[in-house]
Amino acid sequence: MPTHPTAVAPPAPTTLTSIQIVVIEDTAAAAADRAAWFTDKDLVGFIAARQFPHPVVAASTVVDESGHPPADLAPYLTRAAGKSLPYLFLVGAKGSPQAGKVAFEGPLPATPADLLKLLKSVTGERGT
Repeated sequence: MPTHPTAVAPPAPTTLTSIQIVVIEDTAAAAADRAAWFTDKDLVGFIAARQFPHPVVAASTVVDESGHPPADLAPYLTRAAGKSLPYLFLVGAKGSPQAGKVAFEGPLPATPADLLKLLKSVTGERGT
């Protein structure tokens, strides 16, 4: 009698309770757009209410005093190299049990509402 493989459920999406938001961008092209993102009351309220570390907005050419990318941003700058900017990482915040774990990596959503929806998905929250 042939055996049938047991169905395996797909892995659950990565859920983080404390997020560090890392946006790799071309600073010259992003200044005007950034204001719309971080003045959106729903998005800002969601981030503030959960006390997520302030979003890190890193220019694609950011360097520290030594002329090199800061150690904590270097992996994201490397992973975003060659990608269309702005590029987003949602990462477990420093000091959290999930520190450094990447829950999302990809293009920055088109609108603040889309980013809020993504944040809610990554944190396991429901609603719009």
